Amino acid sequence: MARKFIIPDVGVKLIFLAAITLLLSLAVVTFIKTKKLIDLADTVNHTNRVKVEIEKALSYLKDAETGQRGYLLTNDPIFLEPFNNALSNTHNSLRRLDSLLRGNQLQMINMRMLHHFVDSRIDYLGKLVQQAQSGGKYTAQQLLQGKFLMDNARTHVEKMVKVEDAVLAQRQAFLNEEAAITPVVAILLTLFALFILVAAYFKIIWELDKSRKLQLELVEKEVRLQNALDELELNKAQQVSQETARRFELIANTMTQFTWTADREGKFNYLNRSFSERTGLDTGNITKYGWVELVHPDDRESSMKRWRESIESGKPYTQEHRFRIREGTYRWQLSRAVPLTDNDGKVMLWVGTSTDIQAQKDFAQSLEQQVQLRTSELVRANHTLEKANEELAQFAYVASHDLQEPLRKIQTFISMLEDSGESLSEKGRQYFDRIQNAAKRMQQLIVDILSYSRATNVDAEFEEKNLNDILNAAKDQLSELIQHTHAEISAENLPVLKVISFQFEQLLGNILSNAIKFTKPGEHPVIHITAGKRKREEIDHPAAVKPEYHYISIQDKGIGFERQYKDRIFSLFQRLNSRDLYGGTGIGLAIVKKIVENHNGFITADSELGNGATFTIYIPVA
Repeated sequence: MARKFIIPDVGVKLIFLAAITLLLSLAVVTFIKTKKLIDLADTVNHTNRVKVEIEKALSYLKDAETGQRGYLLTNDPIFLEPFNNALSNTHNSLRRLDSLLRGNQLQMINMRMLHHFVDSRIDYLGKLVQQAQSGGKYTAQQLLQGKFLMDNARTHVEKMVKVEDAVLAQRQAFLNEEAAITPVVAILLTLFALFILVAAYFKIIWELDKSRKLQLELVEKEVRLQNALDELELNKAQQVSQETARRFELIANTMTQFTWTADREGKFNYLNRSFSERTGLDTGNITKYGWVELVHPDDRESSMKRWRESIESGKPYTQEHRFRIREGTYRWQLSRAVPLTDNDGKVMLWVGTSTDIQAQKDFAQSLEQQVQLRTSELVRANHTLEKANEELAQFAYVASHDLQEPLRKIQTFISMLEDSGESLSEKGRQYFDRIQNAAKRMQQLIVDILSYSRATNVDAEFEEKNLNDILNAAKDQLSELIQHTHAEISAENLPVLKVISFQFEQLLGNILSNAIKFTKPGEHPVIHITAGKRKREEIDHPAAVKPEYHYISIQDKGIGFERQYKDRIFSLFQRLNSRDLYGGTGIGLAIVKKIVENHNGFITADSELGNGATFTIYIPVA
């Protein structure tokens, strides 16, 4: 192997050292200048952010004033929401300004004044709104006082903006000056460094020409030395190859596995002792007749086909087949062979083994028989379970109808007693009312049990339905309750889904009636329904296994419940509140969960006590 000798003198080293020093200096100066430019740009951006935030704070205050004016003129609560949002945004904007101006003494003083003016205006806005809510009338003098407070805030904002404009002009001037100087310095240093590098280049060319002559002489000597070494290594390699072959044969003959080798064309040229003793063939026989005679007739074609494919492609060979042993019986073998290649990737030799896997095959066959037996048992058990479920559903339906008949008679007799006009004692009246309420609860319980039984039936056909139509049908069923409680129900973006129509109507009806029932005392129900799509990664629920889901979210502003009960509420006969305060049987949400499961989906609940509840239904996207 030729060696290259390049011996630079002291001059070349000094030139390179100077060039490297200049390049490092250029990098340092460029970094410092660039860092300074970035810092100046950040200060300019900071000033612009302060100006924008000052104007946003004033804009939010104007929005609050607009919301107040709308409410005062119309007395419509719809203006209170933007009014309250604007107040919140104003306070948030002032907090951001406090953070941005921290360290600026002059502007911090101005901020304290701005807080005073804004707080005064906000207090006065809230005072007029409260006055209007309590039925009072505002006067022109009060409006003029509000305008005066707003003018004070606006004037102070203009003052703060002028201060920031002055700071911005100064910082922009520094930025422009630094931006003009930086490229000039970088260009001068770059040109000087290039000059030093060119000088070093010509010096190196001269040195290379000088060393080339020495290299030619060294190459001739190295060639003669390498030829001698190659001849010595060849002799040594032949000795190592003979020793390796001897060791391979020794190791192979101690193995219980069949071990063999074949040439690049696939002809066997070696069998280990175990192969010969178990099969009765030796290297001479297998070379003459071929190893295929050992393979079971049913396995020969596939074994030979795969062996030829491996020979042609050079890829490893793997095959399970049956070999005939000396006793004349066949045993399963796992045969594997890998190619040994030269430096060019050409196959020189195949080395293979055949491992007896008869025990594994016998075990697999036994296991398969057990699986088939267990499968047949499961089929019979499933058939028995289906029959039991069918009988249970029929029993529930018949029993529920039979139970309703005596209840109807009880209710009839109660009505007859009421119509008879006979007077009862106070205690008798209490017993009478308890009987009547118990009969109503029992009848509702039977109706809910029937509904739950029907919800388990998924034989109904799925059809594409607009959920707006299903929601309207559910609202029609609850029309008397909605009118009685003055409930507000709104919905947006409801999709078209493939559903069981009557079940989905019952689902929405149950959730809506629950939301109306659990309304805070003295308030009317407010229910809002939204819909959309969510990816599986966006849903924190173990049942979310499909790539994407439709979701329908139903939110109310009722009494809510503690979050620890968010799963328990979907169980049968579960109640979180007293029956005396809130009626019901505890089956409604269990029916909802069953219907959602019939649609291959799941339902979640989220709530805080006193802050309403949100039920979200997830149905897989088809």
